[in-house]
Amino acid sequence: MSAAENPYQTYEALRAARTTVAGAPNSAKLVFMPVQGTVQSAIEVLSNPGDPDTRTAYYDQAAGTYHPVSALPISEPKVSSITVHVSELEDWEENWLNVHEEHSEPDAPDAPPKAWDGRDGGFVTVHDYVSALHPWLVRLRGGILGAMGTADGLDEPLGNETDLVVNCDALHSLMMELRTSWIGHRKGLDVREAVGGRLRTSEIVASE
Repeated sequence: MSAAENPYQTYEALRAARTTVAGAPNSAKLVFMPVQGTVQSAIEVLSNPGDPDTRTAYYDQAAGTYHPVSALPISEPKVSSITVHVSELEDWEENWLNVHEEHSEPDAPDAPPKAWDGRDGGFVTVHDYVSALHPWLVRLRGGILGAMGTADGLDEPLGNETDLVVNCDALHSLMMELRTSWIGHRKGLDVREAVGGRLRTSEIVASE
């Protein structure tokens, strides 16, 4: 489908026109995306946006099929394409200079924004989004851990055991969260994070 035939606008065009574009509550808000593994092995789907503890596999290994949410639009309103950034990597240089007295350059990875188009339906589906986004983020995982280590005041990356989950509340500007933090925030609970050595940990703060 050519751009002239596509009835949907790009994510960027809608935002430039001051149109609110958000992740669809029945699709984007249900995606649980750890930064590890593959699309088929790692991604899960929540039963509803406020219940992160109840998840089903995005890919049914036995049937060889994807969850029905995969065919739904990623956004409201639907968009023909979207360009995505990773906020931790974009902030890395500024955070590095804040930590270091010297004004030399940090060893940041080459991570240009990624753009994805809708396929036959003309709009970007959940599967269009996650099938391109997830492997890209897994390839960038080392750089993301380095950026997060710098943000925590370290001269080295966070440890590889750090359990990262993608926060894609803003579809165009991704943030990385610890798994426990992501779950706590989805439940509307307070979360406390701490850094010890090369490990950032989090816990859900019980209400009094």
